[in-house]
Amino acid sequence: MYQRKIDQLKAAASATSHDAQDRKLRTRAKKEIWDAEAPPCTWAAYNARLKRSRRWYEAAETLGWGVLVLTPSDTITPHWVEQTLRAGEWNIWLQLV
Repeated sequence: MYQRKIDQLKAAASATSHDAQDRKLRTRAKKEIWDAEAPPCTWAAYNARLKRSRRWYEAAETLGWGVLVLTPSDTITPHWVEQTLRAGEWNIWLQLV
């Protein structure tokens, strides 16, 4: 849902103009989803969950959706994917795999 909202905002922004709001698409997407869904958590918890899930989405888009099922969770733990690796390390790992 988050990625679709970003794509919608990009399409709307490219159709109108390239102003300063274009740089804040992710924040706008998060706020619009927050307002529409009203999740039962705090904004900080929502952002943390979204950040963690973004890594899994990135892995699935890069390596294929089967990676979510075939990843050995005893070797490649969710904590390692979501928190241990920095963004640059995560991108390198995805390219190597």
